[in-house]
Amino acid sequence: MNRFCASLFLLTLLLGGAVTHAAGQGDRMSLYGFFDFEVGSNDQVGGPAWTFDQHHLNVVSIYRLDDRWRVFAEVEWEHGPDFKTSGTSGAIILERAVVEYKHSDALQLKIGKFLTPFGLYNLRHDASPAFFSTSLPDAVYGAHANTLRAQQRLFAKVATGLQVLGSVLGRSWALDYYLYISNGRGSQPASADNNSNKGIGGRLAVSVLHSAVQLGASYYADRNGTAAQTRQQTVAMDATVHYADFLMEAEMFVPRLERVDLAGRPDGSFRIGRGYYVQVSHPLLERWTPFGRYGLYDPDTGAPGDAERSVVVGLNFAATGAVFFKTEVQLRSFQDPALASYRVWLGSVAVAF
Repeated sequence: MNRFCASLFLLTLLLGGAVTHAAGQGDRMSLYGFFDFEVGSNDQVGGPAWTFDQHHLNVVSIYRLDDRWRVFAEVEWEHGPDFKTSGTSGAIILERAVVEYKHSDALQLKIGKFLTPFGLYNLRHDASPAFFSTSLPDAVYGAHANTLRAQQRLFAKVATGLQVLGSVLGRSWALDYYLYISNGRGSQPASADNNSNKGIGGRLAVSVLHSAVQLGASYYADRNGTAAQTRQQTVAMDATVHYADFLMEAEMFVPRLERVDLAGRPDGSFRIGRGYYVQVSHPLLERWTPFGRYGLYDPDTGAPGDAERSVVVGLNFAATGAVFFKTEVQLRSFQDPALASYRVWLGSVAVAF
């Protein structure tokens, strides 16, 4: 196992919120987090050139009440927040705040604001030391046009409500499950639901023991309070395969978005989109991991010629088990001939502590 994989294993335990981690510690209180700094350029017309970005400083705290209960919180300082009378920049965000109860490995409960269990990456969210690239695969995790053409993820990144989760181990397989109900998306999703419907969803992930295959499925649905209370549903499938030191990750999601009429009211018809990506990586000399990714997002499968593609080639260098340097080039193109292709270059340092 190379240094990246060791760090990924540790961060998955920590950032995924496994109750057993804090329960096994001698001290009641524990702190950890991550930091990343980015530099990049974009040759799209109007795009930024050679920009530095103090992107994330996240601090996670866990307070263990006893062997079954703990309080888990994560605060994020994003884009170097600066608050002055003349203006503000960046943001300070309470990313997660939950009380967790563990009855057994098969039955656990979270109450509060939590990361939505969706796909391969949303539980890792911004924790850049836990993935190879600087940016997540935007075909699934990027901002896309909703019903009102505002840009957002087509599932909630975080949710406020109740979550039941657990792990079940069989003779030749392991199953992780997540089920939740939340306020859904809205103007103040952490404190108020602005419609009578709740956001609901779940995720299942099955691993075949003594093999290197994991398969998953995710679902999210709500009435989007930021998009005229339209109904939105997103289904996703994912696969992770290890073979001869190669790691392949693939996801596909299908968002279903209700349209609005001329008065801006939900009209009962739906636009169906499609997005997918495939990423392959292979470690070299323990510390170096090159990777490549192809992704496509089609906002409306019923309308031809509107898909967008991305090809990403990059390299991850593990300076230590907790410090990673990354670089990648993204080539973006469009089926619409009126839209010009462009390139993005990103470099970053990501640190887990």
